[in-house]
Amino acid sequence: MIQSSHLLLMLLISIVGLLVVHELAHSLVARSYGGRILHAVWDLRHGRIGVALDVTGLTPSQIRQTLIAAPIAEGVWMCLMLWWHPTLAVWWRWILPVHWGLNAFPIGATDGAQWWRLWRHSPHSPHGSVPVLARSR
Repeated sequence: MIQSSHLLLMLLISIVGLLVVHELAHSLVARSYGGRILHAVWDLRHGRIGVALDVTGLTPSQIRQTLIAAPIAEGVWMCLMLWWHPTLAVWWRWILPVHWGLNAFPIGATDGAQWWRLWRHSPHSPHGSVPVLARSR
């Protein structure tokens, strides 16, 4: 029983860390380009956990880099967790693909929704070039 509760605790730490690392990566990269962190978002009723960023003035390329920073940071976090506690590998094999898959869907305020907005406003999009979303929520 002690061993399974220890594994559960390690799994919980790694999942919470995944969320923190994800949002921290977005925030740090956005700030490095001049974006602003508005506030934390904790809305479980609508499935929104994250950070609201003001990306006014950032180029589409800078916004893309802000978005891509999170999965890169999560990959590094996963490697650290597997080094720290190798028995978590069984769980991470499912957690990370499911997390990345759900986050890629353009629903609500997910990263996928932000990618969709960028693509629709890109000059390479069949929808033409219009100003990029000024605020990420």
